[in-house]
Amino acid sequence: MSREAPSPELADQPRTIRRGGARVWIHAATVKGRFARLRNVVAALLVALLFLSPWLQVDGRPFMRLSFLSPSFVLFGRHVMIYEFHHFGLLALLLVLTLFNASANFGRIWCGYACPQTVFIEQILGRIETFFEGSAAKRLTQVGKPLTLGRIARKSGKQAAYLLVCAAFAFTLVAWFTGPELILSGESSGATTAMALLTGLAWFDGAYWREQFCHIVCPYGRLQSVMQDRATRTIGYDAQRGEPRRRGKDRSSAGDCIDCDRCVRVCPSGIDIRQGESQLECIGCTRCIDACDSVMTTLKKPKGLIRYDAVAMFGASPPKSRPKLMRPRSLVLASLWVALASFGVWQFVDRDPFHAQLLSTQSGVPFFIDGERIKNLSTLKVGNQGAVPETYDVRLESDADASVRLESPPTLGPVPVGEETGIPVLVSAPATLAGGTYAVSVVARSTGEKRLIERRLLGPGKGGSP
Repeated sequence: MSREAPSPELADQPRTIRRGGARVWIHAATVKGRFARLRNVVAALLVALLFLSPWLQVDGRPFMRLSFLSPSFVLFGRHVMIYEFHHFGLLALLLVLTLFNASANFGRIWCGYACPQTVFIEQILGRIETFFEGSAAKRLTQVGKPLTLGRIARKSGKQAAYLLVCAAFAFTLVAWFTGPELILSGESSGATTAMALLTGLAWFDGAYWREQFCHIVCPYGRLQSVMQDRATRTIGYDAQRGEPRRRGKDRSSAGDCIDCDRCVRVCPSGIDIRQGESQLECIGCTRCIDACDSVMTTLKKPKGLIRYDAVAMFGASPPKSRPKLMRPRSLVLASLWVALASFGVWQFVDRDPFHAQLLSTQSGVPFFIDGERIKNLSTLKVGNQGAVPETYDVRLESDADASVRLESPPTLGPVPVGEETGIPVLVSAPATLAGGTYAVSVVARSTGEKRLIERRLLGPGKGGSP
């Protein structure tokens, strides 16, 4: 066995709990197979992307930087101003819709292949544990035995390696927001503190909590049944073929399942997939499929006793034909995904090169009287959303009698990429024109791109705000 066996009276409840409610530690056996190879490739790509992303640059700009201390984020190498947060909203909505679409079609494929919790614990910390303490079977033989100097040394080495990996993980997360250079320089005590806290949380999760996070905290296991239907492809046990289970060489009137419990011993969540598909604790990691297929190959029986299949095919009376994966639900979700992705890409690619607006002054009065003229004071804010520093020409739109004048600097900049700069704008006009409108144009000097901003001319009896 790869874990401490639960009490017989508790056979139908999670195998991570024994009588009295005490936790049973899981030591999942290793498994090889086609799905294991696929998980390894996906995990390697995701881990590489995770740890390399803070260092990647596009045209001298970071690939991703989510700094809340600067006026802009960096997304895919392009600066996104703080007031353009709708791009992140669209991206978040697209990711949620992707998860719903994947879950409706393939169950908990996210949990089994791409969830950071699964990748972190199974692909990184699990390998470290095996390196220091041996296989699951060897670790189980040590359960309850007194500690020796050798075991203490191995456990200490494992925990030290855990901390090193968790520190690298925390460094990467903080670097997404601050950049790796700021952390390495040691100039930010906040970044150092955040890294220390994240290291501790990651270590607690990976060294102690593990599958309990999925069972207790993560809401996705509770939502999966809502997103699935009879056509959803999920992992299940073919009871029609496997029952009744029987060990030994006498296979008369017995199903294909030899009750070897190999599928249970490899499960990182401690469940028995034979108790039913779509169990709350199942993370869809496919380890049980690889384990069962290897047993069936040894017995010279067809693979697929445990397999990916439509939910309907694992029922007591499976239909003659498998429900089609392309159905109204999946078509609607796929159409929404394509529409949202197309709109998001178009919005992101077709962004304006700069943003300009006239704002009321934050201090003093919005206008004052100078003889027979009124003067309006505003603040011009210009944000450079382009790829290079830019200088902007500021001027009043043509006025026939030149009675309205712009009494402020005619240029603004150069404005660095991803930053917003403001200057005071003073407009002078005859008092008789109060209540009318005027227009200020902002023109990018290098490209000629223009923004025209109209504003009401304030004066006595015309209100003190636009």
